[in-house]
Amino acid sequence: MSSSLFARIWRRIRSPTGYVGKDLEGNRYFEHFNPIPDGRTRRVVKYRRGVEVWEHVSGVRRLPAQWTAWLSHTRQHHPTIQELIADAARIELTRRNAAQLEAKAADERAQLFALRSAQAVASEAIAQPAAERLDPAAVNKQELRKNFAKEQAREPQKDSPLWKHDNDEAEAWTPRAARRRG
Repeated sequence: MSSSLFARIWRRIRSPTGYVGKDLEGNRYFEHFNPIPDGRTRRVVKYRRGVEVWEHVSGVRRLPAQWTAWLSHTRQHHPTIQELIADAARIELTRRNAAQLEAKAADERAQLFALRSAQAVASEAIAQPAAERLDPAAVNKQELRKNFAKEQAREPQKDSPLWKHDNDEAEAWTPRAARRRG
C-alpha cells in the first residue's frame, strides 16, 4: 500500500495539473490519476478555443490517431510532437501520390476514349462500300478484322484444353458407399 501511495504522491508532484501534451492543432491533453490503487487513469482532451466540441463528435474534425489511442488506453505513452509531425508529412505525401495517380488514371481514360473513338471512325470507314473507300490502310484493317473473326469462329480441337462440351449443364453424381477391406 505504501508503494502505491508513494507513486501517487510522486505523480502529483511531477505533474500537478495532469497536463500531458498537445497536438498540432492546439488541443491539449490531460491525465488525472485515479485515487483507487488498481484503477486506470482518467485521460481527457480540452479542445482549442474557437472549436466546437460537436465538430469532433459529428466527425467533421478528428483527433490524431496517436492521441486517440492514448485517450482510449490502447497506447501507454503519449505521442511526441516529432511523431505527429512525421505522421502529418506521411499523410501529405500519401495525398500527393493519390492525386498523381488520379491524374494518371484520368489521362489513361482520355487516351482510351480517344483510341475507341478512332476505332469507331475506322470501323465506319470499313463499312462503306468498296467504291467509296479511298484509304488503303482501311482495307488492311478490314482484312485483319475478317481474319480475327475467322479465328474467333473456329472451333477448338477436342484435345485442346479450350474445348468445351456442347452441353454445359451439370451432370448428376451420386457418391458410392465406402467398402471395408479386411
